[in-house]
Amino acid sequence: MDRRGISNVLYVFAIVWAVSARPIQSTWLSEDFYSDDCPDLMQIMRDAMNVTAENDPVNLPAILRLFAHDAMVNGVDGSVLLDSKPGAKLPADKAEKDAPINLSLFGFEAVEFLKGEVEMACPGVVSCADVLTIAAQLSIEMSGGPVYQSLLGRRDGKVSRYNDAVAQLPTETMSLDQLNANFASIGLDQTDLVVLSGAHTIGFAHCEAFSKRIYNFSSTDPIDPTMDWTLADQLKHVCPLKPDPNTVQALDITTIETFDESFYFNLQINEGLLASDQLLYTSDATSPLVDQFAADKTAFFDSFVTSMIKLGNVGVLTGTQGEIREVCSMVNPSPPPPPRASPPPPPPRASPPPPPRASPPPPPRASPPPPPRASPPPPPRASPPPPPRASPPPPPPSAL
Repeated sequence: MDRRGISNVLYVFAIVWAVSARPIQSTWLSEDFYSDDCPDLMQIMRDAMNVTAENDPVNLPAILRLFAHDAMVNGVDGSVLLDSKPGAKLPADKAEKDAPINLSLFGFEAVEFLKGEVEMACPGVVSCADVLTIAAQLSIEMSGGPVYQSLLGRRDGKVSRYNDAVAQLPTETMSLDQLNANFASIGLDQTDLVVLSGAHTIGFAHCEAFSKRIYNFSSTDPIDPTMDWTLADQLKHVCPLKPDPNTVQALDITTIETFDESFYFNLQINEGLLASDQLLYTSDATSPLVDQFAADKTAFFDSFVTSMIKLGNVGVLTGTQGEIREVCSMVNPSPPPPPRASPPPPPPRASPPPPPRASPPPPPRASPPPPPRASPPPPPRASPPPPPRASPPPPPPSAL
């Protein structure tokens, strides 16, 4: 089977590979969280999921895997849906979806379509994390699995780290002890591990996820001794030593597109595709549950609903945490800061009184002309002495 873009390893319900995951919390979650703000949510989602499945049935297991990979890295907050920063080259600048183990994730466009349908009816109300949770729930139902209602009320995270995905997502080569330890780190147990692994009753895996089991398994065993040899020969025809990287194989070779208990039956006859699946039956600690679920579909379905809800409640953001994204692939743009109120202008600075205007000096007061200086009277003009007055000649002597 050749399907482009389908999962590298549809190890849908493996565990978180780090103790840093947020713990289970569901205080704020409820089945009717959106009954007032988006009362038709479930019908909108059902209609949109029908369109999604008609476009490509592989969307159903692909969405289920997206949900699991979101839950396994820091909880169900929609972080797996976020794109890396534009032009990011360093791992520290990239998002979870660009981690090597996530490069084969499929279904992002389907989730954006679902979110868009919800936004048209209830803008800014339902988180991408809840859209993905409901989509996973409906993927199970539409594939023939149990019908149940998830708890809702999650908000979307604002951070998605490449390195977190590398550190926390498991591989198909993990041991049972590793899987159990990691389930415990997020509040789940060994029963949850066996139950949630049953989701591999639908979905696909790329050849590289199991090729080590069918080629040169060890120096003594060319094929994994826990794999049925007939199945191994069949897989070699699907996946040669150098397969097309887009070639995939159904995880459940019995009922490929039906969610049922046949996954556990396959483990009983050594036809588990992934090593991490088959070890659930080779281990004495987990094989009794495998036998129980292989024989009793109702027991499997009831247990699956319980464990699925527990997984969906790991590390959720609620209340005022996070945000409600408008588009699932990017955080909301930051609103522009409110205009900063300019402080009132300072009161006018009292101008110092102008210096007294220097009055121009009064024009010089015209001094009255000094009184004419009395000219000293001219010295009396010396009258020329009067000419000597001619003395009259003496009278002649009298005659006697």
